[in-house]
Amino acid sequence: MKNKNIMSMVVIVIAITFGLATGKDDGIPTTGMAKSMCQEFIKKKLKSPKSAEFSSITETTVIELDKGPIDYKFQVTGYVDAQNSFGAQLRTKYNCIINGTKDKDEWKLIDLQM
Repeated sequence: MKNKNIMSMVVIVIAITFGLATGKDDGIPTTGMAKSMCQEFIKKKLKSPKSAEFSSITETTVIELDKGPIDYKFQVTGYVDAQNSFGAQLRTKYNCIINGTKDKDEWKLIDLQM
């Protein structure tokens, strides 16, 4: 009986630990998601999207502008190095404003300046 109770407690502790370690996807748009989605919108504007190399996380700024009950608005600034139509690698600064919707994988580009 004692061994059964101990085993039950071990299983519960493991389950709780595993749940905390894996985290919970609550469907809320994050700054990391906003950065990735802005990069996807930027690639669509480039002459050579496969050549795109974006600024590192330390050189990129992501700010949460607005946090509503459903919509989350972010501003992402950084730079992208990509080839132009002549094949020259150019650095272009960007400012991207994007909106993410909670519980949906929907992102909307509000403004992109390059």
